[in-house]
Amino acid sequence: MVQAEGRQLPAAETNCRAALKASGGCHPPSWALLALVLSARQHIPAALAVAAAALEEAGPAYEGLLLKIKVRLQ
Repeated sequence: MVQAEGRQLPAAETNCRAALKASGGCHPPSWALLALVLSARQHIPAALAVAAAALEEAGPAYEGLLLKIKVRLQ
């Protein structure tokens, strides 16, 4: 999160992916942050794919956040 806020986007992307790998893909905040980081890097198709995958993995608690991210990317 600190790296994303500091616009250290490549490092933030690497750490989001590492967090997802470590959690077996079951950490919705990491999915959301990865989508935002990818969009900030102008990788919109990848960000949309991540948001879609996150919606499949996330429970209802994160569904609203992930839908909002997906809508803003489209």
